[in-house]
Amino acid sequence: MNEHHTFGSNCLPSIEVDSIETLKRKIEKLEICFPLTKIDNNYVVEFIDSEGNHIELTTKAKGSD
Repeated sequence: MNEHHTFGSNCLPSIEVDSIETLKRKIEKLEICFPLTKIDNNYVVEFIDSEGNHIELTTKAKGSD
């Protein structure tokens, strides 16, 4: 996604949820730093938690099983 990476000094926790509806519900009131985007067979969004950490949520796109 043309993002700058500094290998060895960063980590992005990624959590998979069961559906796009669940994902949208979970991010309603969060600070989004990477918008909800379909990448291949997944939807991906990245938010900033209360301590400033970036966390990724993902879910499979329907029909990609």
